[in-house]
This record gives sequence, structure tokens and C-alpha cells, in this order.
Amino acid sequence: MRLKQGAVWTAALAVVLLGAWAAEAQTTDRAGIEGKVVDQGGGAVPGVTVTLASPALLGGPRTTLTDVGGRYRFAAMPAGTYQIAFELVGFAPVKRELRLDTGFVATINETLSVGAITETVTVEPKSPVVDETSMADPGTAPIPDPGHTVGGGEPGMPRNAARAHPGDPCQTTKYHNPSLVA
Repeated sequence: MRLKQGAVWTAALAVVLLGAWAAEAQTTDRAGIEGKVVDQGGGAVPGVTVTLASPALLGGPRTTLTDVGGRYRFAAMPAGTYQIAFELVGFAPVKRELRLDTGFVATINETLSVGAITETVTVEPKSPVVDETSMADPGTAPIPDPGHTVGGGEPGMPRNAARAHPGDPCQTTKYHNPSLVA
């Protein structure tokens, strides 16, 4: 019985050790890329878009953002040649190429320099829309009358329809506004 119990323990230990070795073998065939992005003054730059592209990547490029400390990380990457790009509005974009070997974690620190900020403004000419049906009666504003005085005014002063005399030859019904008459 004791012999049988020892054989079980030995088999269990072998399974655990083989499982750990298999897990180690799976992680050593992978590579990684990590690093920190700073500005020209050495300050961490959060929010930088870091894009990793390679023919070795199934499913296309991978993208991540730098954290508040400017750090980024791509883990469990297959070995191969990679293009890495760093982009953030207000900074000049940076692109690098690197080769990752099996089991190697590359540290790629990058310094971003201030880039040109461009802005595009599009102006489209439009003519104003005139709605002739809703135009106000022009008689609501004072009408200049250079040669006629009303109510003792000076020549050239605006004519006020409210003070015009009925029958005045200078007054026309076109410019008469009943709301101005007291």
C-alpha cells in the first residue's frame, strides 16, 4: 500500500513539474516591447497613441495609449520585424523599425518634439436669402427730406411721419405708418 501511495505522489509531482515546464516554454517563445515617452524637457507625455505593426501580427496593427507616467507596453508578441509609431496632436510624429527575437523584451524610450499645429478653415460663399414676402414696411424708419421742414425743423432733418401734417404734399401713403400718429 505504501508503495502504491508513493507512486501516486511521484506521478503527481511529475505532472506539476511538466506543467510548469510547458507553461515556461509557451512564454519564452514570445517577445515584448515597452518603454516611456517624454517631451524635450524630460516630462512624461500621457495619451500618446503608440501603434505597432508587423507582418508577424495576426489581425493587424496593435494600438495602445501611454499612461499618466508616459509608459506603454505590448506583451506576448511573436518574434519578427516591427514598425512602431508615436503620435500625439501638437507633437511631431515619430516612427521606428525594430527586430524582436524570441523571448526578448525591447525597451524603446522615445522623446517627442513639438510639431506644427495646423488648422484648416473652409469658407463657402453663400448669398443671403431675401424673403420678399416678409419684408417690413419701409415707413417705420424716419425718411430724410432735405428740402422740406416739418414742425419748425431745420432743412435736411429727417421727416417724422408722426409730426407730418395731413395733406402735406411731401407725405405719401407709401411711407405712412398709422402706429406713429398720436
